[in-house]
Formats: sequence, C-alpha cells, structure tokens
Amino acid sequence: MDLPPFLLEDWLLRCRGAKIVMDHSGAPPPYKEGFPADIDIGTVDEAELEGRLIETIARSEGVGRERVALSSGAQNANFLAFQALLSPDDMVAVENPTYMPIRTVSEGMCRIEAFGRVATRDFVPDNRELEAVLRKGANLLVLTNLHNPSASSLSDSQLKEVMDIASDKEAMVLCDEIYREMHYSSPPKPVALLRDNGISTSGVTKLYGLGDLRIGWVIGPEELCSRIELLRLYSMYRLPVRSIALAIEALKRTEWFRGRVLDLARGNLRIVEEWLEVETRVRCKLPDGGLMVLLSLPEGVDDLRLSEILMDHFSTSVCPGRYFGIDNHIRVTFSCATDEFRKGLENISKVLDSLSA
Repeated sequence: MDLPPFLLEDWLLRCRGAKIVMDHSGAPPPYKEGFPADIDIGTVDEAELEGRLIETIARSEGVGRERVALSSGAQNANFLAFQALLSPDDMVAVENPTYMPIRTVSEGMCRIEAFGRVATRDFVPDNRELEAVLRKGANLLVLTNLHNPSASSLSDSQLKEVMDIASDKEAMVLCDEIYREMHYSSPPKPVALLRDNGISTSGVTKLYGLGDLRIGWVIGPEELCSRIELLRLYSMYRLPVRSIALAIEALKRTEWFRGRVLDLARGNLRIVEEWLEVETRVRCKLPDGGLMVLLSLPEGVDDLRLSEILMDHFSTSVCPGRYFGIDNHIRVTFSCATDEFRKGLENISKVLDSLSA
C-alpha cells in the first residue's frame, strides 16, 4: 500500500509547544480530576482482560460480544476495518471534508469517490449524490459522526436514510463515531445498531481524554469483527494491560466524562458566539457537539499561511482546513481554558488584520 506523507500529523508536530493550543479536539486528560492514573489488576492476563473490555463495550452498546473487535485506538479501528473489507478492485465512497487518514488510507487500498458535506446543507450529505456515487460501484460508504472537522451531527433518521440507500446498492456503511458521545443533547445511535449494514468505530481518545491509552474498537457484523480480531492479533497481538484496565474503568463512568466535556463546551461556546458577533470576517456553523468549530476565512485568505503566522508570531495552534480537504478554512478547538481560548480568538483577529493591511 502506497501512502502519501501524513501532513496533518506533520503540522501537529510543528505546533508542539504552542502556548495557546487550539488544535487538540479531545477532552483534557482526567487524571487531575480524580480519575486514576493506574489500577492494580493483580495477576489477570491480557487475554482475560481483553475479554472483560469486550464485555463492557458490548453491554454498554447493547450488542453481543461477538460483534465487538478491539484495536489500538479509533484510527487503527478504521484501518483494520478497511483491511478486512477492501481489495484493490473495490471502491469506497468517502465524505469530504473528513479526517485525513480516512481518505488517504482508503485511497491507498482501492479506488475512492468523494461526496460532499458542505456548510450550505449544514454538512448533511445529499442523498442524490450518495446514490450517484454508489451507482459507480462503491461497496463501502464512510462517514464521521459527529462530523470531523465541523462537529455537525447526523440524526438517527438521517443516518437510516443513508444506510438504506447503501443497502439498496449492497454497500456497507462505516461511521467513525469517536466524537458521537460528545453531542450536546442526546447522542445519535451507533450506525451498527441502526441497520445490518452498519459498522461503528470509536475509542477513549476524545470524550474521555485518554488518548495515551490507545484503546479503540469496532462494532459490526460478527464475521467482520472476527476477521478484524484476527488481523489485530497478527499485526500487534494484545493491547497493554494497564490501558485495558483504565479503559474499562472509564467506560463505567461515561456520564461523568460527558458532564465534564459539556461543562467545558458551554463556557467556551459562549466565547465563540461573542467573538463571531464582533469578528464578522469569518463564518461558521456552530457545532452540535464536541470541542471544535470549522471557521470559513475571508475570501483570498490562505488557511495554511494564516495558521503559520498564528503559530510563529502568536504561539497559537490551529489546524489548516486543507488537511481535511477544505481550503480557506481552519479547524479551531476549544479544549483549553476559557481565558486561553478567548486570547486565541483575539490572535486570529490580529492575523486577519495583518493579512488585510
């Protein structure tokens, strides 16, 4: 498989050390708020502990354990699912904009066709466009929900429509749901629970702020999950026991984790709204959940150039939209403290002043 450079990761590495961090879309780590940094697991071995994690996920989502496969994070879950499903002769329908590895990995395995998720439709796919793409022969359709980078949500009814269209063309639907439970009201259901052709991927990185554990999973048809488990064992074998134990503990406290994310979001969303009332040069659809917004920049403003100036002159990190497939935009996250976030938005305005001078 021939993959291009991981430009988004290169950018995030460039931004290490920023004083104001607005490129991190996950919740802050919970270790200073009472969540344990380690757990005594005694003499339990990796296989038994993995079984407990599978049971915890299955019970949480209301599925049989045979429909759950583990992975090293949600990104790895997507990769393993692609490997289990795709051959070079296949075609994948991939949303645009989207998280860079979803597009590049699927493109490295087979042919892809893009379908749009655009602001004029509140980032809801056009079902006619989906039908047209599927008629070209796509056997897998890939979404994110909440959408990355806009944090817009597809409802259960919208997801069912998409899945029905895919089912009519005998296609599966894979949905990366790493942000799903960060919805501000009632999170949509996993696609794996909505229709037989649904595959859900997720992990403990975003809502839980536990990216250091590298724990993810796939929920899908039994045969697929069996293949994914085999691929994982051959490629990386077992997951680290400390990570498994802490992930189990985190999943028992999901509502606590949702509460801390919602508290952080409420405060910083007010700052976004206040800033947008003054900073009329940018536009955005306010998110349905999560800790990020996708800002549309003034015409002619280069997203990478603005991001470089922010980093180099104001030590403020954001993500250029081009790394998600959408130029002239930046993804701005608000997982930082409110005072830092307010200052970061002020810095964006200062850079816009300099670029228009």
